[in-house]
Amino acid sequence: LVAAANKQDRFLLLDDPTIPEPDIDVAIHPIFSASNFINATPQIYESLQQSLRFASMFLEHDSVLEWFVSPLLGLPLLDSETSKSYLSDPLTGKSPGERRELIRRVRKAFECLAHSVHFQFITDKEVKFYARTTLHSFQPVHYWDFFQDHFSTSSLCERLRVDFSLGVGLVHELCHAVGVMRRGNLIEPHVRLTHIDKPEFGYAWENFMFGGIINPFDRTATRLSFLMRKVWADDSKVYPAGGKEWSAVPMSYVARWFRKETWSTIAEHGPTAIPQPTFHLKLRCHEKKGYTIFADDEQAISHVKALKRA
Repeated sequence: LVAAANKQDRFLLLDDPTIPEPDIDVAIHPIFSASNFINATPQIYESLQQSLRFASMFLEHDSVLEWFVSPLLGLPLLDSETSKSYLSDPLTGKSPGERRELIRRVRKAFECLAHSVHFQFITDKEVKFYARTTLHSFQPVHYWDFFQDHFSTSSLCERLRVDFSLGVGLVHELCHAVGVMRRGNLIEPHVRLTHIDKPEFGYAWENFMFGGIINPFDRTATRLSFLMRKVWADDSKVYPAGGKEWSAVPMSYVARWFRKETWSTIAEHGPTAIPQPTFHLKLRCHEKKGYTIFADDEQAISHVKALKRA
């Protein structure tokens, strides 16, 4: 449905000739050093440079690192009304100097984690763009085929989608690794009491950064398709309210995250200062009732109707 609506890439989900070249040039964080990538050849590691610089940006600024204060330093609490286990927020009521000290401890924790985390490409034939964390090994990412066979022939926009997805996936899994370092197990509390019923450190961080969860539309294909964003919410609440909704992410939004001016804004004001894009194409899943597609382009809807008639 989404592919039909985006016929000839009318919503610029796959390619946008107007986007600027990436210009982020931050040093790659030690946690992403070549020695931590178990089975990446020198050639593949070289291809990862832009993605690793992007991932390193999430570990660069205080305004982003503050998210990790609770997972690393918060005290476990139990809410008597909901029985939810959650973490206290050590930043509450702190002076600017005290906040800087807490974030300094977060930076130090990532330096320590760099000595005990390893990344490994999994050459799975079914799922291509996926990641997971285990207690004894850290296993992103089914991007092997792309970097092995297609990186050199890919377009700028395709590389940006891969670099975005991989960079976010790496830090998503680091959120889980931080929890393992703190607790010694994979059983996670809620970062905040107000978070959804099923605790998930990685999604909580993505929601903090992007206001939702962004994934490839098709995670089984070797070449990365366009990206879709969904609201992070409990299924038990979204389906009665009309259904779960995904929004197609334009390339201009993806490209924005690889620019210095974006990160300068984040450094000063935090990630919420980055505006959401205009979503021209949305897909809604209704419980047991299939999907509905929405677009602000009548021709796009006509192509979807033609597909249904066929």
